[in-house]
Amino acid sequence: MGEDLGPGEPVAALLREAEQALAVASAGRSMCGLSRAGRPVPAVKYHEGRWAAAREVQRMCRRTDLRPAAAAEVVHDAWQTAAQRFSERDASPDWLAYRTGGIDAMDSLRVALGGSAGVPTPQPATVTMEEQL
Repeated sequence: MGEDLGPGEPVAALLREAEQALAVASAGRSMCGLSRAGRPVPAVKYHEGRWAAAREVQRMCRRTDLRPAAAAEVVHDAWQTAAQRFSERDASPDWLAYRTGGIDAMDSLRVALGGSAGVPTPQPATVTMEEQL
């Protein structure tokens, strides 16, 4: 039998995966540098949102008595509400991609923790850094 890594391991794994995907999508450039360029970078923002939502779950579990599955539900609902508000306000593609990434991360985390994912959200097209410049 495999080693039981505990309920926090799926969160840590998601953080590692999101961070790696973010590094690839950004070609190693800083988020500030990309933002200052003034061009939309939804593929980068999508992975940044995945990382940020997973980090929010991790912090919530450390600061409260919530388990990762419950924290993922709380974060998912909050990010879903925010995404709806952004959509209604015609937010930029970057903000929509950021929130979509977080929602998708929470869906993945809920499945990894034995729950079920919500309704899938559309993902922005994957665009390389060269295509964005």
